[in-house]
Amino acid sequence: MAKRIVKEFIGPEIKMWFPIPNDGEINFKARIRPEKIAIPIRVIEGVQQFIRKCLKDISGYSKLELDGMIVGLSGGIDSVTVASLCKRAISGTRYFLKGIILGRGPFGSQGEMTDFEYEDVLYALKSAKEIGIEYEYLDISSIVGSIYSTFPSCGKWELSGILPRIRSILLLQMADNLNAVCVGTTNGTELILGAFTVGGPAGHFSPLADFYKCEVYKIAEILGVPQYIINRRPLISELGICDEQLYGAFCY
Repeated sequence: MAKRIVKEFIGPEIKMWFPIPNDGEINFKARIRPEKIAIPIRVIEGVQQFIRKCLKDISGYSKLELDGMIVGLSGGIDSVTVASLCKRAISGTRYFLKGIILGRGPFGSQGEMTDFEYEDVLYALKSAKEIGIEYEYLDISSIVGSIYSTFPSCGKWELSGILPRIRSILLLQMADNLNAVCVGTTNGTELILGAFTVGGPAGHFSPLADFYKCEVYKIAEILGVPQYIINRRPLISELGICDEQLYGAFCY
C-alpha cells in the first residue's frame, strides 16, 4: 500500500518543474535498500581522517589556525550524520564542534514556520542533545521577513530559494565569528542531480559529497544516528515536497 503524500503546499508552478505523482502512483518497493549496502569501517575512518585534515589544512579567519567547526542542523539524516562524523573525528583534539539550528520564531515557539519547518527544528534540537554536541538556536524570522517584504508580488515558488540562501550566509558568517569552518551536509546524489538551491549549500567542505543518499543511510546506521532521524521522510520543508515525490523513492 502506498503511503499518502503531503501535497497541501504544492502549487501549479511547482508541478510545472516536478512531475509530482498522485497518491498510489509510487512503487515504494522499487528502491535501494540500505540493509543490502556495505560500508567498510575503514571508509568511515577515512572520512574522519579527511575532516581532521581539512581542519589542519584550512587557515583560520581571525587566527592562523582554526579553533573548530560548525554544522547546520536541519533535523534530517544528512546533517545529523555529518555532525556524528565530525564529533568522532575531533574526539581527543583541541577542536570544538557546534550545531547551528536556524528557525523562524523564538526558541520553543513555532513562530512563522510551517509545520514542516517546525518539525525540522524540533528534530534538530532533539538529535543534537542525543548525540551529545553543543548547539545554538537562532531566530532568523526578522531577516527572512525583511527579504520577503522586498518582493511583495512574488509567490511561494519564487521565494522558495530565500531560506536556504539565508541559512548559507548565516552559517558561513557564524563560522567566521568563531574562527571555525562550516562543514557542508550535501550528499553525492544531490550533487549529481543538482538537487539544491543555487547559493544554498553552505560549507567549506562536505564529507558526504562522495556518497549516494542510500550510502548515507548505512553510514548513519553504523554511527548510531537516532532511529527517529533515520526513519524520517526527507523533504523540502519550505515547499512541503518529499524526496520520493521528486525521485520516486526516499532512498536513492
